[in-house]
Amino acid sequence: MKYIKTLIISIICLVLLFITSYFSMQDYSESPASSCLDCNYATDVLFFSFLGTVLLTILLFIIKKLIKNKLAVSVVVTIGFLVMTIMINHSLFVDRVSSWSTFSFNEEIAYVIRESYSYIIIASVLFWISIIKLRIFN
Repeated sequence: MKYIKTLIISIICLVLLFITSYFSMQDYSESPASSCLDCNYATDVLFFSFLGTVLLTILLFIIKKLIKNKLAVSVVVTIGFLVMTIMINHSLFVDRVSSWSTFSFNEEIAYVIRESYSYIIIASVLFWISIIKLRIFN
């Protein structure tokens, strides 16, 4: 049963990562990617979301073994989700915008956070609620 809950939370994570990154960086969906001029925006977002989901699932298994406090585990995993979302959005921004221009790393991060903070906050709260409601740590 615990693996089914982990699978469900992984699917929720994938969906939330995809929706959050897709809509928060949608202004750049028509911009060509510097790594692949023919790459589709939705495919890039899906790839990054899938990669982020795999990494967060691994983090979930590691954190569950290291920390016994259920609330602390849910907070750490939610912070991991938040960081992963920012990393995905940063990767999309770098690939589609800043690689064609001159941005410092600090400017990139500031721009990504400014463009996507509302989506990230909502998705992080939904992710945390889904972890709590699924009782993933019982």
